[in-house]
Amino acid sequence: MKAPILLVSACMLTTGAAFAQNNQSDVLQEGISNRATVQQVGRSNSALLEQTKYGNASTEYNVATISQTGNNNTAKLVQEAQAVSNTASIAQNGNDNSAKQTQGNYAYSNSAIIEQNGNSNSATQSQVSPTGNKTNNAALAYQEGNYNVTVQRQFGGNYNTAEVSQYGDNNNVYQLQNGSSNYATIEQIGNHNTADQRQFNGEHSAIIAQTGNGNVHIQDQETRTLRNTATAVAVGDDNYGYQQQASRSNSSEIYQTGNNNYATSVQAGLAYFELGNNYNQTIQTGDYNRAETQQNGMNHVSNIVQHGNNNTATVTQSGRLLQ
Repeated sequence: MKAPILLVSACMLTTGAAFAQNNQSDVLQEGISNRATVQQVGRSNSALLEQTKYGNASTEYNVATISQTGNNNTAKLVQEAQAVSNTASIAQNGNDNSAKQTQGNYAYSNSAIIEQNGNSNSATQSQVSPTGNKTNNAALAYQEGNYNVTVQRQFGGNYNTAEVSQYGDNNNVYQLQNGSSNYATIEQIGNHNTADQRQFNGEHSAIIAQTGNGNVHIQDQETRTLRNTATAVAVGDDNYGYQQQASRSNSSEIYQTGNNNYATSVQAGLAYFELGNNYNQTIQTGDYNRAETQQNGMNHVSNIVQHGNNNTATVTQSGRLLQ
């Protein structure tokens, strides 16, 4: 009886070993004092981690971590071309998730974090400077659910912060920061929501919070602009919002509670980089309301409040209000 027992035990061990195989990890390090850690639990996961120099541009003192638990997850983490003292981490729990992080081209002291829990989620973070140094930028992407997508790009500036939190399925986020001292945050709870934030030059603040399904919001803080603030909050389904800001020191707020509401805000000063100092607020409570605000010039103030259904409001302000 002992022989069959030993044979069964050996087969079980062999089967278990085969079940846990087929993970792939590749680590390439060049430079000085870089640290890399890869942990994989499951099967058919792949991880590529590169800390490499380019020509005489050394890569030094970077820290990189990849952790994968589940099956068929992919991760690529690259710190290259005079990347110094950066930290990056990818954590994936579930199946069929993908993540990519790039820090390089004179990137100093940046941090990038991706955490995904669920299945078939995708996240991409890029902290790369086409010219000059890029320092002290932070990107954070957290996704919980299935089929969510986040793309965060930080180019050519310093002290930018981009944050994303998504809970649900089939949500999409895009964030672009090209400048310095910008702050962008997005939180989406529900399904099939979309948020887009673009910040150029510096000292902008952009906030989007959406709870429900099928909501869409876009915030565009354009080139040759400074110190603009945009805030958007939507609770309900199929709401749409758009905020565009040019010139300096404009502020826009959109609050939507209900379904199928539509709100837009366009703010522009007398010229690029000129003081705008415009303010507008739109509040919609109900369904199928529509509000449009356009401010051209300086020192304008607009407030739109809609309670009920199927209301329409349009505000256009131009010129300069002397104070």
